[in-house]
Amino acid sequence: MANDLKIFCKPYEPSDTLALLPLYQELGYPTTLEALQKRLTKLLSNKDYQLLLALSDGHICGFVAFAKLHFFEKDGSYLRILGLVVGSRFRRQGVGKALLDEVKRVAKTESCKAIALNSGNKASRQAAHHFYQANGFLASSTGFTFEMSF
Repeated sequence: MANDLKIFCKPYEPSDTLALLPLYQELGYPTTLEALQKRLTKLLSNKDYQLLLALSDGHICGFVAFAKLHFFEKDGSYLRILGLVVGSRFRRQGVGKALLDEVKRVAKTESCKAIALNSGNKASRQAAHHFYQANGFLASSTGFTFEMSF
């Protein structure tokens, strides 16, 4: 990591929504301000969902969204990362690590036994896979999706 930024993590506030739109675009999930406001209001009304922002010099440079879930096969709970993105001009400067460290801190505070995430099986995701592995995550399963059409 060259030139690590001074990074501050904070919980999302509704006034942050507009600044998240470009990050959603980079994540591959284009949306509108109205749709994003509605979605985040609904999700974050559930206490088990959180959205943390990484800021540097007052600019939102990344975010991580996650939810606390309960194991079906054993006792205990875990955090599932639902989305993590760092703006392209802020990558390789410690932002992603700061966000993961904050998720790890929350997991410990909440007595969670694990943190899980999915990352696509595309060549374009190889850098992300390397990043997760460098931060202690293990590739441990294959996910499947069934798209509903109605």
